[in-house]
Amino acid sequence: MDIGATPFTWSSGIVTSSGFATIQNGGRAGGSGSEIAVNNLLISVSVGIGQTLEAVRVSFGEYGGNLNLSINNQFVNFGDFSQAHGKTIGGVRVNVLSGGLGNDKGQIEFIGHMTDQASGLGQLAVGGQELWIDDICFSK
Repeated sequence: MDIGATPFTWSSGIVTSSGFATIQNGGRAGGSGSEIAVNNLLISVSVGIGQTLEAVRVSFGEYGGNLNLSINNQFVNFGDFSQAHGKTIGGVRVNVLSGGLGNDKGQIEFIGHMTDQASGLGQLAVGGQELWIDDICFSK
């Protein structure tokens, strides 16, 4: 799996490229081992050009600000993961399995056919402010 980074969109609609990501081991996402700490950045997940994903599950910790999702070239900007629960984005069903209310950790899954996106966004892109991501599991 390849992980990339692209600019983030604030809730105001302003795009910033001043974000950052670091690898940490603080357990903020509730996963196992190292996790990605993301701030004002959109993280892309790719399993290779021309490949598709059918399901992705991610452990997360969301502790402030807004969130971005991009699936099959459909971009959404929202406050907390709970606002994406039950929605279909880019033809993919989003289920928040736990957490997602803000200032908490949990798990989210994406079920459906995820293909390469424009602008190097891989098959799935997720980003936020004060967001931790861990245990990215997928099936093709």
